[in-house]
Amino acid sequence: MVWKSRKDLRMDKKTLLRDAPQNLIEAFYESLQASGIAVDEIIMFGSYAKKTFRPDSDLDLCVISNKFGNNSFEEMMALTKISSKIDPMIEAHPYNRRDLNNKFDPLAKEITNFGIKVI
Repeated sequence: MVWKSRKDLRMDKKTLLRDAPQNLIEAFYESLQASGIAVDEIIMFGSYAKKTFRPDSDLDLCVISNKFGNNSFEEMMALTKISSKIDPMIEAHPYNRRDLNNKFDPLAKEITNFGIKVI
């Protein structure tokens, strides 16, 4: 893990997440591996990365794999199928390294500017 400490991602307020973010991320990563998805990196972004989350916030994750980039809809559906078994509040986005560096993609820009590498 890349967190400086487990306190970095603790939940100090009640949320709709089933568990602490770091536990959900670890379980999601293990499920991705078990499903045969080669993960290069996972980046948390959005309100949890910015520490502005509310009780109803989802957990935004960018899953980077060199296998992604061929069919973003199918890749998103595969990640959703896995993440929903861990927690329906996980919103995972598939990216490969090239697409993540696309300066014309606003989501990629958000991820690269404010994301926190967690795996």
